[in-house]
Amino acid sequence: DGASFDAVAFSQNGDLLATADAGGVIRLWDAADRAVAATLAEPRSHGFSTLAFGEGGTLLAAAGLNNEIYLWNVPDRRLIGTVRGGKNESAFLAFSPDGNTLAASFAGVNSLWDTADLKLVASFTAPSKDGLSLDTNVAFSPDGRLLVISVVDGDVYALNASGHEIGTVSAELTGQDVVSTAFVVGGLVAA
Repeated sequence: DGASFDAVAFSQNGDLLATADAGGVIRLWDAADRAVAATLAEPRSHGFSTLAFGEGGTLLAAAGLNNEIYLWNVPDRRLIGTVRGGKNESAFLAFSPDGNTLAASFAGVNSLWDTADLKLVASFTAPSKDGLSLDTNVAFSPDGRLLVISVVDGDVYALNASGHEIGTVSAELTGQDVVSTAFVVGGLVAA
């Protein structure tokens, strides 16, 4: 129908597709019949930059362009709550494999939130170069024990589940941006 979306995410089982438009409306689509199953609207948002489903598709997080993170209970179509994200309207989101923790990265400020009560568990600020810290992605390991944050300069920071830095890996991508980080069988890929 010519619709334009600012953010999209599939649930892990592939049953639902979430889309967000510039007006701040999130639509949940039944992937099998390509029909809108529900609409989630948040009048305080000015649109969303990122969407992420939690394990089992029961939680949906959305990074708002107003620097807030919204968390919805998908089966009930209910907004659970919001947390203040950061100073930048662009964010990256990832749920831990068990869905109990939400990682959010806003321009160098990385936060871990407990999804049960939306309390801040930990915060980590990526070191900046020339006053800029531009994160490009966050990802949990399949077992949930590690969180990695990739930064445009090519560095990848590894944190434990409590949010404490345990190491830095230089991707040695001289002159290359790191645009995504993901775990694959046998290791980590930063591309």
